[in-house]
Amino acid sequence: MSMAQESVFTENRDYLIELSRKYLWWEDPEAMTRQPYRILAAAMNLGSLEDYQKMYRTFGSPLMIEVIQQKVPGWFSAKSWSFWHRVLDLVDVVDVVPQAPQRIIQ
Repeated sequence: MSMAQESVFTENRDYLIELSRKYLWWEDPEAMTRQPYRILAAAMNLGSLEDYQKMYRTFGSPLMIEVIQQKVPGWFSAKSWSFWHRVLDLVDVVDVVPQAPQRIIQ
């Protein structure tokens, strides 16, 4: 994580706590601020349109793209994965969205 990203997360710590409480309610919101990508992924996966708009204004497209690029299995449903690839212009409109990372249970 770059210094600029850390700064954005520090400046918006209260908002990250708010998102954590809303979308990762079983976790300690203070502790989750050390995992901002996880918080954003949960909000991107489950959030409302209002949440999406505020996240986009607050954190910007490049940072949200980085969340997607983490490719952590289980962070995104197939629907959300596809949605964000289209919204963030990660694939051309005529291209197929790559499959979301899957959890493998053995």
